[in-house]
Amino acid sequence: MNPIDAWACLDALDCAIAVIDAGGRVLYSNRQQRATLPLGVWAVPEGDSRVLEQARQGVREVCRGQRADFALEYALPLEGETRWLSLGARLLSADVDDQRLVLVAHRDVSAYRQAEQALALTQGQLDNSPDLIFFKDRKGRYLGCNRALGELIGRAPGEVIGLDDDALFPPEIAARVRADDRQVLEQGRAHRFDFWYSDTRGRRLLFDVLKTPYHGPDGELLGVMGCGRDLSALYRTQTLLSEAQAITALGSWELELATARVFWSAQLLAILGVDPGAFVASEQGLLERVHDEDRAQVVSVLDAARRGLATEDIEYRVVRPDGEVRWVRQRIRTARGDRGELVRVFGSVLDITEDRRAQEALRYSEARYRALFEGAEEAMWVIDGADLSCLANPAAARLFGYDSATELTDVHPGALSPEFQADGRRSADSNVEVLTFLAEHGSACFEWLHRRRDGSTFPAEVRTRRIELESGQLRVAIIRDLSEQRRREDILRLTNAVFENTAEGIIVTDADGEIVAVNPAFSEITGYTPEQVRGRNPRLLKSGRQGPDFYRQLWRALLDQGRWQGELWNRRCNGELYPQWMSINAIRNHHGRVANYVAIFSDITERYRSAEEIEYLSNHDPLTGLPNARLLKQRLAQAVDLAALHRQRLGVFYVDIDRYNDVIASYGHGVADTVLCVLGERLSEATGVGDLVARLSDDTFVILTELGEELATASAFAAHYLAICCQPIEIAGHGQLTLSASAGGALYPGDGEDAAELLRNAASALLSAKRCGRRSIAFYRPEITAAAVERLALEEALRIALAEEQFVVHYQPLVEPQQNGIHAAEALLRWRRGAQLVMPGVFIDIIESSDLVVPVGRWVIEAVLRQMRLWRDAGLPEIRVSVNVSEPQITAGGLTETIADLLERYDIPARLLHIELIERVLLHDPERALAELERLRALGIGISLDDFGTGYSSLSYLIHFPVDFIKIDRSFVNDLATDGRSRAIVRAILSMARNLDIGTVAEGVEDIRQQRILTAEGCDLIQGYLISRPVSANTLTRMLEAQQRARGPRRSPQRALVPTAG
Repeated sequence: MNPIDAWACLDALDCAIAVIDAGGRVLYSNRQQRATLPLGVWAVPEGDSRVLEQARQGVREVCRGQRADFALEYALPLEGETRWLSLGARLLSADVDDQRLVLVAHRDVSAYRQAEQALALTQGQLDNSPDLIFFKDRKGRYLGCNRALGELIGRAPGEVIGLDDDALFPPEIAARVRADDRQVLEQGRAHRFDFWYSDTRGRRLLFDVLKTPYHGPDGELLGVMGCGRDLSALYRTQTLLSEAQAITALGSWELELATARVFWSAQLLAILGVDPGAFVASEQGLLERVHDEDRAQVVSVLDAARRGLATEDIEYRVVRPDGEVRWVRQRIRTARGDRGELVRVFGSVLDITEDRRAQEALRYSEARYRALFEGAEEAMWVIDGADLSCLANPAAARLFGYDSATELTDVHPGALSPEFQADGRRSADSNVEVLTFLAEHGSACFEWLHRRRDGSTFPAEVRTRRIELESGQLRVAIIRDLSEQRRREDILRLTNAVFENTAEGIIVTDADGEIVAVNPAFSEITGYTPEQVRGRNPRLLKSGRQGPDFYRQLWRALLDQGRWQGELWNRRCNGELYPQWMSINAIRNHHGRVANYVAIFSDITERYRSAEEIEYLSNHDPLTGLPNARLLKQRLAQAVDLAALHRQRLGVFYVDIDRYNDVIASYGHGVADTVLCVLGERLSEATGVGDLVARLSDDTFVILTELGEELATASAFAAHYLAICCQPIEIAGHGQLTLSASAGGALYPGDGEDAAELLRNAASALLSAKRCGRRSIAFYRPEITAAAVERLALEEALRIALAEEQFVVHYQPLVEPQQNGIHAAEALLRWRRGAQLVMPGVFIDIIESSDLVVPVGRWVIEAVLRQMRLWRDAGLPEIRVSVNVSEPQITAGGLTETIADLLERYDIPARLLHIELIERVLLHDPERALAELERLRALGIGISLDDFGTGYSSLSYLIHFPVDFIKIDRSFVNDLATDGRSRAIVRAILSMARNLDIGTVAEGVEDIRQQRILTAEGCDLIQGYLISRPVSANTLTRMLEAQQRARGPRRSPQRALVPTAG
């Protein structure tokens, strides 16, 4: 191996090297030293600067052994530029003569210094940049970022290094950023992303982030670097721009010449009719939408713009994907860079389709103008504002009596006027005012009196307008003859005067029958305002008194003859019915079809009222308002005919006030008249629907009523009427006045075959009663008279029975069907008449039809509560007792107060008392009955509905009345074991009661099979001879004692069947 040449190695180095002795003389220099760096003493370049002197001093100290080495970087001008040199001096070993040698090396470090300066400058620029700049490794850890990113996320740039996205962002944003990084790394190319982020101040910001992969010197993929620009303001601007473009229908595009990228606005996409999501913006895409015939022109303009040439606006057609052709106007502008080079081309595209259509329409209208002007039916003038030249159309010539329009050329319409106008002013003066007004306002409409060629005048409407043109000013005048209109207005004015002022009501409808107009008289008659009826059908006025046949005939006459007149009843706004005389006419248009119907009517109520008053006075008593003898005979004759047809019985009763003349003598005619009115009202209230009460003479009333099958009911009716007449009458200033009456009756059939015979025989019976004394009853047939006398005697005996307490109360137990334990009892009235115990069937009707009903009812309730007090004092089991209540007790009022007083007196809980009533009690006055029952219910008393299922409205009573128990009528229970339908009815009643939470009692249970069925069907309580007949209070007491002994000393618990108060 050859020895290494040390000096040759030194020549190969890229730094300048010199060896000097202790005196600073250069002993050796290498090639680089000799070529680039002329040296002076101490191997330092020549010069007087302070830094060169510092360099020499350092080398000198090394040469003298004062330091082992020395280093310094300094700037030195070389070949016209400043270079940075790195000086290094090191002591070598001493030579044989003990002389020190020093190695001095210079290295050019300008590039490093520049790189450092550039790096510092770059970092400063990065920190001063408003864009987000960052570097990440492949694992997503941040290697660095600028100040802008740190401020966005609220951290210093140094704090970000080493963290990943999960540590810096919310989870959803971090996941999105990682996905973007992954896409860049996997595809190995740059991508742009939208990055939405809310900064520390809560602002919602949008960044356009460009991410690109970066590699090491050896090509290894190191990570992702990115730059994000804040586009928030641009986004808002673009949003506003898009909205403005949408409003103005102005689209735009932008072409970057360097990249050939094309940007289209949303409005341009809308103009082209393309879907933004399915279309990629490109120059070729735009040209494809251009109409084939216009594409070359568009391409030519684009090419000119690319070359920087000025271009004109162009109009061309585009074809939408659906084939629709639109016209657009395009304007192109260019943008240049810093050096003047062309960098962008901008285009604005305005949809002018509608403008083009308008232009086409304008051309078409101009073409039509001449035809319209020439063919117009109204007279027209066109007047030039400059020279006042005039052009008239043929209609003007016809209107003014000229043969052709050419005769009116340059004839001003104002010249075709009489000297004076209709208001007496000179035409010339009025014309000046018109022209002045037209000059100020641009248009005018006025009436004018014109003169024809033959000298006749006519009123006209003149409409004139000033038209501004580029070439000058035109005035157009349209003249319409008002002669026929004036004539029609006069007729219409007269018609309106009649319409508004006539006393007859007028209704005008359209062909469909909807009201279009009514006059004031209509409102006065009907009470409806025009606003209430306009647009509605006249059927709103129908009274319902005419049937469908009436209106069919009315419409048949209207359709066949075009008119109808007659009398009909209608309804006013307040519901009042009234008669009217009406005439209806169909109005046809020029095609012969019905356009309107006009109805004229008058209120004939007064005519009817007069007739009705006459009719009423001829048929009614003026004092009491009751029917008189005339109406009585008519109604009685009708009733006899109907009774004969339907095999019914009628009763005719004469009721005469006893000693009526004594009332007149004692109190005067005023009090006597009051007595008659009160008795007439009471008798009317006591009769049923269809019955009749008439006043025949001063003190005699006649009552016509329908009787049942039993003749005994006639006696009951007669006694009832007498009882009514015997009730006290309050007379102002005189206290109470008590009267009596006598009655005579005749019955059909048997006492007469017609009305006259019945009245004669009833009058004869009344005379017979009068002969028997006051408060007597007689019938035409003696056997019926005997029954009536017996009834009166029985009523008198009942009064004595009440006073002497001959009444007793028996009780029939109610038990649970499966246990037979007594839970309740029904109180039943008996009359102990001497040694005989009279059943209620003999006397109860007489009590209920007389004034005994209320006092007897109170007596029964008190007797029951008194007995219940005895049972409680004896420590017997509590049972509920039900008491029957009649209609007069309910409707008379005060029942609740009476019971409340008695409950308090005997200290009996209200829940132990039940009120039992039948459906008939609720029929006469349901509202009053409901109010009384609700008061009883509030007191805590239960309500039972007896004989359920036999009435007409039983189910409705369960809804409207407070019912706690229903008693299934014995008619359903009798055949329960043998009749499937009876059992189905009972099952349905029990099921319904359970669903309504109502207790049930079956009455009339007489055999064990009925009990078993009722037990199986879930009936709550049963009552009947199978359990027990009605027994006296003592007997029931022993039964309760026996039941108590059988059950032990404790009281029998009460089931929920017994209601509580509230």
